[in-house]
Amino acid sequence: MQKYFPDGIPVPVSEFMRVFTAHQAQEYFPSKEAKIMDVGSGYGDFLMVLKELGYKNLFTADIENTAEAIFKKNGIDFTRFDATKDTFPFQDGSFDVVNCSHILEHLPSPFHLLDEAHRILRAGGMFFIMVPDWKKHPSEFYDDPTHIHPYTKQSIARALHRADFDSVLVKSHGCFRGLGRIRAWRFWKGAFYTGEHIIGIARK
Repeated sequence: MQKYFPDGIPVPVSEFMRVFTAHQAQEYFPSKEAKIMDVGSGYGDFLMVLKELGYKNLFTADIENTAEAIFKKNGIDFTRFDATKDTFPFQDGSFDVVNCSHILEHLPSPFHLLDEAHRILRAGGMFFIMVPDWKKHPSEFYDDPTHIHPYTKQSIARALHRADFDSVLVKSHGCFRGLGRIRAWRFWKGAFYTGEHIIGIARK
C-alpha cells in the first residue's frame, strides 16, 4: 500500500501500521459502516489503511491542511481543527470511533481534546489514543522541539477517566523496542502491546 504527497512522491505505509490497524479494526469496530474520526492524521496512514479494508465513513481533523487534497481525492471528509480550542462541527454522538495518534504530547493540556472526543462519540463508541512513553525514553522526548507534555501509562489512564471514558485499558505499544523490534506481531498479536509508546483504549 502507498500514500502520496501532493507532488506525487509515494510514501509507504509501514507493515506494522497496516497489520495493527487491521487487527484494531477487526477487534473493536468490525462494521464497515462505522463512522470514524482520525484527529491529527497527518497524511492519513490510519485512514488510508481503513479505506483499503473497505471502511466507508472516514473523517479527519487537523490544524494543518497539507493533505486536504489527498483526503478529498480519497473520499475522506476533512475539517480544519485546532485541538487546543476548537469545537468539532459535529453533533453529540456522531461517531463510532475516534482515533488520536501522537497529538496529546504536542498540546499544553489534553482535556479540551479529550472532552470533544467524548462529546462526538456515541454511547459505547471507542476512543484510541497514542503517545510516547516518557518512562521508556525521557532523554529523547524533547529531541522533538514540538513536544510539550510528557505522559506515562498512569497519567493517560487518569486523563481518560477524568474525561468520563469507561473501560479504560492502557498498554505499551510500538515496533521499535521489545518484541515489536523482532516483528513478533507478525505471528503473535500480543506483541502489538509492547514497545516504546503508550496506547489508551477506552469506551464512552
